[in-house]
Amino acid sequence: MKFEIEDLLQPCTSHFEVMFRNEDQTITCSYRRFEQFGLLCRHIFYVLRLCFSKEFPKKYIVRRWRREAVPNTSIQSVSSDDVKTNGDVVEAVLREIRFANEYSINRLVMDIDQLCLYRDYVKGYMAKSDEIQVVAPPPNRRDRFAEMTRMKEPCTITVRNPIRTRTKGCGTQKRLKSAREIAISQVGKKTKECSFCKVAGHNLRTCQLYFASLKEKGSPASSGVDNIQV
Repeated sequence: MKFEIEDLLQPCTSHFEVMFRNEDQTITCSYRRFEQFGLLCRHIFYVLRLCFSKEFPKKYIVRRWRREAVPNTSIQSVSSDDVKTNGDVVEAVLREIRFANEYSINRLVMDIDQLCLYRDYVKGYMAKSDEIQVVAPPPNRRDRFAEMTRMKEPCTITVRNPIRTRTKGCGTQKRLKSAREIAISQVGKKTKECSFCKVAGHNLRTCQLYFASLKEKGSPASSGVDNIQV
């Protein structure tokens, strides 16, 4: 059977075609919500209600919407190394445990006393499982990084600070000092003295007393200066 439904709530297309076959309970809609999201659209529900369908087609209930659906968690997160050898068996047992746990909670949710007893039983078995299995300490940050990079051997490379280079025109690195700072820094320093007159402020080449003594002796000043070693 073919049904044409007009949906005024849809902004783009308001006409949808629904095909329903009662023999095998097959129903499709041009809206194609089941093919995209795994959920039936309201047009299909309208046709089922119009045809007085007593049973909902079970093939349109996707497994991920059922209670016994497998969770999206990996086996590696809840098991040990034994799961790698017999993963299918452990996966089936884990699925049965989860289903039994949810089933028991849903049955005991209205009886608070039985629910508390079930909680105490689960907590007691948790303590027992901690005693049976020795939990290894969590790896530190260095071990986790080594596992990700697959480099467990220690690295002997030493990384040093880069050598600073001065660009052209950058100027001096020292700050400019004022005249007061220069005068204070020179206080207490030993100044050079002239080797002839023992007076500070000049040397033997510029000493006037030395040149005067040379003139008195009668030797030329220029020859005396050239032979002086300072």
